[in-house]
Amino acid sequence: VTGVQTCALPISKAMTLLQEANVTNLRFPMLIQAEPVWQQMGQIIKESLAEVGLTVDLETVDEGVATKRTWIDNPGTFQAALDR
Repeated sequence: VTGVQTCALPISKAMTLLQEANVTNLRFPMLIQAEPVWQQMGQIIKESLAEVGLTVDLETVDEGVATKRTWIDNPGTFQAALDR
């Protein structure tokens, strides 16, 4: 993602911790809203986690669906969400 200020991440430390925990090929879905700002944040998270070997599958939905799925229908049953 361009035009976004970033900070240094302790990538080698994260990779070491994942290796010590025998975590490999970790992949999970993350629910995000369709608005551009949420899309950009989701992409930043996805790219950052990819640097340590984690795969995030972004699932884009509108705000009403995101709120319903994360807070009303099944609170706490999703793997990851970026919501208000």
